[in-house]
This record gives sequence, C-alpha cells and structure tokens, in this order.
Amino acid sequence: MFAYSWRRAGNDSGPAPVVDRMDTSLSSRPHQRRRRLGAAAGALVAALGAAPAAAQAPDSLPEPIGMEVRFASGSDTLDGTLLLPPGPGPHPAVVAIEGSGAHSFRRYWRPGVYPFWKAVAEHLVGRGYAVLLFDKPGVHRSTGDWRRQSFQDRAQEALAAVAFLAARPEIDTRRVGLIGHSQGGWIAQLAAAGSPGKVRFVITLAGPAVGVRRQVLDDAAREWECGGIGGVGMAVRTTGLRLFYGTLGLVARVARPGFLMRIVNYDPRAALGRITQPTLALFGTSDRLVYAETNAPRLRAEFGRASGNRRLFVRVVPSASHGFSLSPRCPRGDQPPRIAPGFFPALDDAAFWAAVGN
Repeated sequence: MFAYSWRRAGNDSGPAPVVDRMDTSLSSRPHQRRRRLGAAAGALVAALGAAPAAAQAPDSLPEPIGMEVRFASGSDTLDGTLLLPPGPGPHPAVVAIEGSGAHSFRRYWRPGVYPFWKAVAEHLVGRGYAVLLFDKPGVHRSTGDWRRQSFQDRAQEALAAVAFLAARPEIDTRRVGLIGHSQGGWIAQLAAAGSPGKVRFVITLAGPAVGVRRQVLDDAAREWECGGIGGVGMAVRTTGLRLFYGTLGLVARVARPGFLMRIVNYDPRAALGRITQPTLALFGTSDRLVYAETNAPRLRAEFGRASGNRRLFVRVVPSASHGFSLSPRCPRGDQPPRIAPGFFPALDDAAFWAAVGN
C-alpha cells in the first residue's frame, strides 16, 4: 500500500456539484467514447448551460483522501485535498489541474474506477512532492459555477492554488509547479505564462498545443475514423463541423452566454511563446482527442518564441490513450484500462527534473 500523510482541515460544506452531458470517462471502452456530429451538437447545448444539471451527493465520493483543505479563488471557495510526502518538509509541491467537465478528482479514489489522478498524485508524492488536487467551482463542495468561467478564470484559479500552497509551512515556496491534464494542460500553460515568478515548472499530460476548434475537429475526426467512416463521408462531416464551430466562433466575439462560447476562439500560441519555466509535455500515440503527431510539432514550434526559453521536454508514450491507459488507437471490445507501461518513465524524465532542480 502506498503511504502518504493526511489530516483534515475544516468541515465546511458547499453546494451539490454541477454535472452536465460534457462528462466523459477516461476508460478505453469504445461504447463510452463514440460520438457523432449530432452528439457533438448535444454536447454543445450542454456546454452552453441549456442542459439540466444532475446533482451528485457530496457523501457519494471518497473522503478524506489526504489533508482536506479549502481555499479562496475570487468569490469562490474551492474544496480540495493535499497529499504530503513523509517527513517534516518544507516540500516542493505541484498543483493538479483537471480537464473539461464537472468531474470531481475524488472519483479516481473509488474502487473499480480507472485511477488516473490517484496514480499520478501518488507517484509524485513518491518523488517527494506534495500534491494539491481541488474541484472546480460548483463541483462537489466547491462554491460557484465553472460554466461561467473563461480559460483565464481557470488560470487565475490555478494561481490561487499556488498562492495557497506557498503560504503553508509544509511547502517550499520556491518550488511549486503545475500539472494539467487535457484542458487542464491549456490552463497550466496560461497560468505559467502569466506568472513566471510564482510557478517553478509545468507538466502537461495530453495538453493541447492547438486551439480549441482544431482540437474539437481532431476529436470528431478520429471518432468517425474509428467508426469506419472515411472518404466523402469524413469530408462532409468535417466540413459541416468546421462551419458550425466557425460560426460559433464569430458569434462568440460579440456574445458569450456559456462556457464553450468563452473558450471556442482560444489558441494557446501566445501563452506557449511566453512560458519561461521548464516544461514537460506528454502525449500518447493512441490519444483520440489530442493527436501527438499534430500537437507535439506545434508545441516545439511555438514554445518560448517570446521568452527565449528552450527548456521544453516532449515525450510521446507508445500505445497510450488520452488518459494514458494502454490502448490501441481504435479499441475493439471492453478492456479494463491499465496505465501504459511507458507513462511513468516519461513522467520521470531525468532531463526535465534536472532542469527543475530536483
């Protein structure tokens, strides 16, 4: 059994979580990941806030996990847990940033759930790092509503988590970094680019280097490809989706009523160019949402353009899905997900950690 220290700090409670149809699974099971153009439109409706929210009882999620904590971000109070390595400290630390949707990080501690963040957090604790995980506004006990946020709001949230850690006696203020998965990779890039003196390093796990619209198109194209759609059918669907999101992007320049409208025009190019910190970026060859063959080259091309930073370490994990489970690109049948063998060696990249200073 993996050991880390935990204590509970406070016993406040917040509102029931906001969960919508954007909720996705990290499982490699194909029946949980098949979407077509109509489903993409349905997800858009949900992202705009038109879908009814489904409540999840706070006591249905595992806790305590580590030291249960709460911290302020603007007018919101965010609920989280802090995992500490053995010893008195002060410890270097990392803030974990979730991807899209209304997930609670706590679900990864449930029996039978693919334990993505649990495995990542425990691995980092094993390296001597404290790890802070927290829920978005409106999820579990966090107050507010993530659907009213922009990416810049999420980046400020990540920096509020960094400030919270920096104020704690167990944490080495000079060595606090960010690790983001999927959409959380965009957020980690943006937060680091805007606060070079506060964030020591950046790790992105399947974090896109392309813009939101391109990522959505890539996601849909791979779904269609794996569903056996190609040629003219693929071209027609791609053109339709490109026109749809292009129109949405134009509307979003004057009106932003929902979360997707606030992010649809986002492109990380400017943020990537301003990053000054050592950055480790992991991609999977079987990722059907964030293509390694598209995102890794763009990341290399745009990274450090303005800052002159050359401390970028890109690692591609063979046969790894979007959640870094072992998977073919187009899985067939139900296979219990397990972490790809190359994931943790890539996360332990010696050159990157030497650049960080640990």
